[in-house]
Amino acid sequence: YWMKIFQEMSKKHPELGSGNNQNPLYFVIQDSITQLRIQYLDKYFADSNITGKEDFIANERNSLVYSNLYYRMSVPKNEIIEQLAFYQNPNDNSANSLTHSKEVSFSDDNLFEINYYQQFMNDFIMKAVRVENPQGNFSSYELYLDKGLTVIDKWFKKPQTNFKQKIIFINHLISTATMFKASVNIDQFQAEIEKLRKSENASKYLGPVNDNLKKLKESMSKFSIGTRAPNFELKDSNGKVFHLSDFKNKIIFIDVWASWCGPCVANIPKWNDLVEKYSGNSEFQFLSVSIDENISDWAKAETKFKPYGLKVIADIGGFKSVFAKSFELHVIP
Repeated sequence: YWMKIFQEMSKKHPELGSGNNQNPLYFVIQDSITQLRIQYLDKYFADSNITGKEDFIANERNSLVYSNLYYRMSVPKNEIIEQLAFYQNPNDNSANSLTHSKEVSFSDDNLFEINYYQQFMNDFIMKAVRVENPQGNFSSYELYLDKGLTVIDKWFKKPQTNFKQKIIFINHLISTATMFKASVNIDQFQAEIEKLRKSENASKYLGPVNDNLKKLKESMSKFSIGTRAPNFELKDSNGKVFHLSDFKNKIIFIDVWASWCGPCVANIPKWNDLVEKYSGNSEFQFLSVSIDENISDWAKAETKFKPYGLKVIADIGGFKSVFAKSFELHVIP
């Protein structure tokens, strides 16, 4: 049913099919699709005899609501949180509240089973930190840790949900830092985890978080300043192989991209500006590395978007390639 109405709406509204979420109409359409899906859900299962029907419908409805809110929160602007009904000043009726934001709950344990709920809350907390600390260093994971836990205390008053959200948020920060090779204060993260150890069921949840923190520490050690960079083997369009050792005594800039990565492609002009700016400096080497899974896609994209520098591709396999594994690449850009 969802695919059917999505296709119908996409024909009427091209911005929906293109994913153009910069157009205000985009989310108006998405809201209407969510509402249609909720109506269909209620109607379809109204006469069914499945066990636990009410719980099932409630869970599916929450999934639809929080997926809608999560995608709204994914826009770059931090001010989006000011459109959340629960975040607005009760005396201020001027702001338009986001659809479904009046339904947001901070006290329902069952919602933590919904992945979209977790994603929405993590995004909300991080945006709240940025809005409430406009002069903060937004590249600091310690800022998000400190101020984010304060945001959680403000909204999650029930001890059990407060504990769960803190665990989820701390783990989110650790996972994100690992993904982007960020350097964080491990001791500060460990201290916050230890504070939660007195909570009920702490042992059940803290083990995996501590394991992830250990992985982050190991990754930081591997990619810290002064360590040896992983060797690599990359090929150009003629099949010529390049290794790290071929660029001895040079400062190497690596841009990892793929034909399917929209933000990567959008960044190519900035990359080209950088390459052009230092084109006369023999100490620098610029590598445009594709992790496309096949050479054909890469070749077409390279011809179309024309990245500067030495254009090479990782051995076939995308994120499973030796290059991606060596540099622990799990996401681009």
